[in-house]
Amino acid sequence: DLREVNSATPKAGGEVTYTLSRDMTNWNVTSALGNNAVVRSATLPLVPSAFVVQPDFTLAMNTDLLESAELTSTDPQVVTYKIRPEAVWNDGTPISGEDFIYLWKTQNRRDCSDCKINASDGHELIEKIELDDTTKVVTATFSKPFVGWKGLFMFLYPAHLAAQHGTMAESYNGWLSTSVPTWSGGPF
Repeated sequence: DLREVNSATPKAGGEVTYTLSRDMTNWNVTSALGNNAVVRSATLPLVPSAFVVQPDFTLAMNTDLLESAELTSTDPQVVTYKIRPEAVWNDGTPISGEDFIYLWKTQNRRDCSDCKINASDGHELIEKIELDDTTKVVTATFSKPFVGWKGLFMFLYPAHLAAQHGTMAESYNGWLSTSVPTWSGGPF
């Protein structure tokens, strides 16, 4: 089974070295200029995603990030994501629904028309996102059904850091695109 690749338990510590086939000119994989295989390879270990593409091209829920992700209603379509309490950015800030909202707003073509995105990929069909009091439960309500909902919320970015870098468009097009990541919400 292809999903059994690298199934050993990782050890803490160590170093990972990547060899890339070209220079990195844009670090934002969801942007029009950063969406390529080189940027994906370099950022996958840093940027958490709700679901992760498996070697056989199926999508599996990222259990390091989420406790669950379920279609909780079909009329209207509602998807509920429960973020693990222990899921944090490398600075100790909890990964929260605010990170989901930041990605959604940069990708939906409504909230940040100046964001230079690659594609909206269904984010434009999300009518609203609501958070519980803990901000660890994210409820996305769709304007019409979207069968590819598991492919949403790939490449979450740290909203708390983005807020320190200007407007949404400035943080998305500038800071996320031009700065080498010093942050991580992934395994490295």
